[in-house]
Amino acid sequence: MKTINPKYTILILIATFVLIGLGVFFLNTALIGLLFGSVLSLFFCVKSGFTLKESFNMILMGVKNAKIIVMIMSLIGILSALWMASGTMATLMDFGFRHLLNFNLVLSIFIITGIFSLILGTSIGTLSVLGVPFMEIGTALGIPAGIIGGALVSGIYVGDRISPISSSLNLNASMTGTLVIDNIKAGLKTIGPVIFLTAILYGIIGRGYDVGNTHVEKISVIRDLLESSFNLGLINLLPVFVLTLLALMKVKIVYAMIISIITTILLILLSGTVGLSELFSIMVYGFHPESTAVHNVISGGGFLSMTNVIFVILFSTGFSGILEHSGGIKPLIHSFSKMVKTPGQLTGKTSLLAFSINLVTCNQSLAIIIPGRFLKETFEEKGLTRLNLSRTLGDTSVVTVPLIPWNVNAIAIVSIIGISTFSYLPYAFLCLLLPFYNIMHEFFQQKKNRLKGRRSASGIFKALQDLPAHQKS
Repeated sequence: MKTINPKYTILILIATFVLIGLGVFFLNTALIGLLFGSVLSLFFCVKSGFTLKESFNMILMGVKNAKIIVMIMSLIGILSALWMASGTMATLMDFGFRHLLNFNLVLSIFIITGIFSLILGTSIGTLSVLGVPFMEIGTALGIPAGIIGGALVSGIYVGDRISPISSSLNLNASMTGTLVIDNIKAGLKTIGPVIFLTAILYGIIGRGYDVGNTHVEKISVIRDLLESSFNLGLINLLPVFVLTLLALMKVKIVYAMIISIITTILLILLSGTVGLSELFSIMVYGFHPESTAVHNVISGGGFLSMTNVIFVILFSTGFSGILEHSGGIKPLIHSFSKMVKTPGQLTGKTSLLAFSINLVTCNQSLAIIIPGRFLKETFEEKGLTRLNLSRTLGDTSVVTVPLIPWNVNAIAIVSIIGISTFSYLPYAFLCLLLPFYNIMHEFFQQKKNRLKGRRSASGIFKALQDLPAHQKS
């Protein structure tokens, strides 16, 4: 059976990782590194005996896995521009200004997005509904964009981790050979305390951004501007209501977004403020009002705003397709298994392995698939269960992706909320804390199990010591 030599795989990974880092740092794009990695992978595939056709098929198999996320990102660009043009975004902002001023907004963002993500089962889908309105409201209240972004990111990954309809959770269960419900129960043991701690941190931070007189005046100016520039009214919230209702009814997010887009288009056409040609231009190029004041508050979106994101997604999934289907990475996993001596080491190193795969492949699926497929037996040999493996992967592979600037998920998040990964990263508490909490939980659990084993063994030994005396009597 043909495979890429592990030495070639290591060379590909190192070269790609270095170039991705340089590209992100100097040019703010991961495309160059991913393109080089794909070309290098193709070269070594052919060198290892694969035909050029077989090598390209590996790329296509990887790209096929990205078709849904590409569609979602395209639709988000179109939908956000239409919501701006229709007055939907302005109405949401006005509603937020009127009803969220008396609450701790940072904590509210985390709780609301967490609940939504549990219901919808998708991080990017949840962010596409709530991300922009919360960013607009929060920044208008004077809250730093990084803090708002961190609260959003923490909230949306609650559902990705433990929602029963999360694609990540279901993939994890499938790869580790465990049940979804058991995954949720196991996951709650670690994410539950982290959610509580994260809520406390956002509660403390949010108290520092109470609405003062300066913010009230600023909000009043913005509200006046919105009222004079858009026809505000409950009817404008119909596209949001439709999208939310369909998502709650478990309609696929792509279909729900398309129906919301159609609803928004009908609202715009019925208002008579925008013609067909201008409407098409908004969908492609985004919403860019002539008024500078309005432009500073609401503008952007459009399909073209997502092209860089889409290209990165396609290149990264194509690259990961080669890594997975060429077989070159399998020997590296087996070598990893041999290096592990204790259960504690296994948990920590599996977390590190999953994070490393996220770093290099730009795709969280491989960080679940590869360890999930090849480490089941290793976990069982070390006295752990497959649920230990699935929880470790869920607490690392799933929640660390938004922390990596060149990862597909991070790129999608940045494109939606409009700030850099480094801006929200220090405040994405759930994503930062959960991997470490899982390692600590497993360490103390194994220590507890060892103590129980010693007590059981000493009890048996004492019973055996007492046996002769009992027989004599």
